[in-house]
Amino acid sequence: MKVNSQKGLLIVLVCAFVCFNCLGQFAWFKSYEGADYTSLAASSFDKQSNSVLSVGNFSNGITLSGQTISGFGSFIVKHSLEGDVIWHKVIRYSEPSFYHLGYVKTDGQGNIYVVTQSPQWTRIDDTTITFDGQPNSLLVKFNAQGDLMWVKKFRHVQELFRMDVNASGHVAITGHFFNSITIDHITLHAPFSTFVTLFNSDGDLLWANGLSSANAFTNWPVALALDEESNFYFCGRYTGPLEVGSVQLANQGSANYNLFYAKFNSHGNVEWVTQGQRKIPSIYEPPAPPGGMLTEIGDMVVDTQGNLFMCGVFYNELSVDGKTVTSAMEETLMHNLFTIRLNSQGDVDWLVPDLLESNGYAMTAENIALHNNTVIMSGIYQYEPYFRTLSKAGLIIRERTTLPLIGDIGNGMTIDNNGDVYLSGRYRESFSSENKFKGYLLKVGWTASIVDAPDLVCSNGILHAVASSNDTALHYEWEITYNGTSKKFITTNSHELQIATAQFMPTTHLSIRVRILTSEGLSGYSTTRIIEVIQPNNNIPVIKRRICNELTATGGSFFKWYLNDEIMGQYSPGTGSIIATVPGNYYVIQEHACGNEKSNVIAFEPFDVNSLFVPNIITPNGDAINENFILDQQLTSAALVISSRWGNVVYRTDEYQNDWSGEQVANGVYYYVITHQCLQKPLKGTLTVIR
Repeated sequence: MKVNSQKGLLIVLVCAFVCFNCLGQFAWFKSYEGADYTSLAASSFDKQSNSVLSVGNFSNGITLSGQTISGFGSFIVKHSLEGDVIWHKVIRYSEPSFYHLGYVKTDGQGNIYVVTQSPQWTRIDDTTITFDGQPNSLLVKFNAQGDLMWVKKFRHVQELFRMDVNASGHVAITGHFFNSITIDHITLHAPFSTFVTLFNSDGDLLWANGLSSANAFTNWPVALALDEESNFYFCGRYTGPLEVGSVQLANQGSANYNLFYAKFNSHGNVEWVTQGQRKIPSIYEPPAPPGGMLTEIGDMVVDTQGNLFMCGVFYNELSVDGKTVTSAMEETLMHNLFTIRLNSQGDVDWLVPDLLESNGYAMTAENIALHNNTVIMSGIYQYEPYFRTLSKAGLIIRERTTLPLIGDIGNGMTIDNNGDVYLSGRYRESFSSENKFKGYLLKVGWTASIVDAPDLVCSNGILHAVASSNDTALHYEWEITYNGTSKKFITTNSHELQIATAQFMPTTHLSIRVRILTSEGLSGYSTTRIIEVIQPNNNIPVIKRRICNELTATGGSFFKWYLNDEIMGQYSPGTGSIIATVPGNYYVIQEHACGNEKSNVIAFEPFDVNSLFVPNIITPNGDAINENFILDQQLTSAALVISSRWGNVVYRTDEYQNDWSGEQVANGVYYYVITHQCLQKPLKGTLTVIR
């Protein structure tokens, strides 16, 4: 939307906040403001605490969580997914300059990593980090609560260009230096003016490499990504000869700067290098524009298969590994977006342009991220934050701006587990307030759910899910979560899904939600529905009598007790053992969403001490009649002591097995004592042995 006056633009801005919120296309918008310059530089989603980390910078005061902070510095803020501030931290510098926090990442334990430029000293909480000269940079690690853990110094490095962290806490860093740089035990000298490094979670250097070129200004780092095996993916610009490991790159065409992509393994060795080339409009030849940055890479990300995704902008023409995209506007300097995918061997799978015809407006491709099977990128287009979504096959699924903010920097983007996008950067109220920038964090709520939560029915091991029907749907995408965090994604052409529950075992419940794809893009997910599932099987609970009046069920956990076909409501589902007090038929039924199963039935008679039979005579003479002292079966495994009439013990056992025949004793009268856990007191009596 174009507006001819500042007043009109402000009206549009206010309306956008109201209308976009009504349509549910953003969940919330959070602004950070000081007296002059304030910006949010980057954001990162922390899976461990389900929160969003943002870093920013301010030149003349800022208000954080109702607290007004004067002066200049940087800040870190941890937000809940609802936009509430969990905690914040301020970092101070010795000089009021553009020393700032640039990036933030988290590892699998919720630890936080940031990089910052630093003058003579930087103060974090009560810790002051000093340098003997400038320029310098820092890599800093905090724990999940924001407590400082360690600091890594980079002397004579004005800016660490990029950083990435994997779940194990390995940290990849790339930057640019002049003359020489020493990192721990490794020293690099020019012409190695670009360096790539890898640190472990304790800040120890694992390896460092330099890229050799003619001088410090002929190669620059651009972007990097780190996978879970700590392989290091890198992109840069160069002019003239360049050595990347053992690979020699030569300048291509008339461009000042060419692109290259490289993979270093976890030991710092180069595995592959891919070159890019672009054509400069002839209106700038010769010479090329100063700096020659006619193609710019925004960011890169790698998936679990080693496929590499990058976004950027180009003019006129871009060619990488034989794949070429061309601008619709020949011989101009109009920006065009591109997204590229390289496979695990460094070959280009696809190169997709998006010819937006920027008409001279600022246009950037700042960030790229992955969520499920989609690729999401963001940046600034005509002073508005935008994002676009592609499939991993390179098909554009959705593209739109979010808010008509006057924001020339859209620095940060991150995505939570639900696929919601968070954008951060800086904006201003009008074009006249050039020095009055505010920082922002925006949660994009995608399009409001067009599809309702599905109805769920399960019988005979088959789950039947039915979503609301939508005539504009091209297909339905189902997400099924089981065993806590495992997920399965299924696409159907209709609003109904049938699937066997056996493939999700073992589990106690399934969480199911659905969204649709229309010609306008993907909807948001529906509300989640949960259904309890216990897979039908033959190992249903079996009732067995153990001791006294106790009945025990085994082989299940979601069963209910029944007596004479009536539910025994005094026992909660899954109660393993009960004490029977009345005679009758006892059994359990295992109940779940996919059907019921009944155990075997026990016809039970309570333990009755008055009915117990204990013999008073045995005749162990070999005729197989009354040979052993046989107790009532209810006294199985009782403790037994037999003594003579003078009190001498002739037999003792803690678990009697009905096997004593009076061996080694003479005929006569003996005394027994029987103890059993079902008896309130021992049974005593006499036993006569006659042969």
